[in-house]
Amino acid sequence: MNGSRAYMAHFQKRKNAKVNVKEVTVIEKEGQYYHIEISGDIFIGEINKPIEENGKIYIYSLNKEEVLLKAFEYKRELTSCSI
Repeated sequence: MNGSRAYMAHFQKRKNAKVNVKEVTVIEKEGQYYHIEISGDIFIGEINKPIEENGKIYIYSLNKEEVLLKAFEYKRELTSCSI
């Protein structure tokens, strides 16, 4: 089974957190996506949908610019809600 190149943006769930982007490999099975790691597959679900886990936000996309845009939009929503 071959994977596809995707991008993962990740950042802490706080106001001034830095957004990091990493190139990753994903596979698609029946409309759901999985991030392929050496230690095991990580279920993503839908591309471009934020995942919150342990105080961090993860967003996956097949396009680097799009993942950055989604991450900054999500951060903007977080800061506007917390004020």
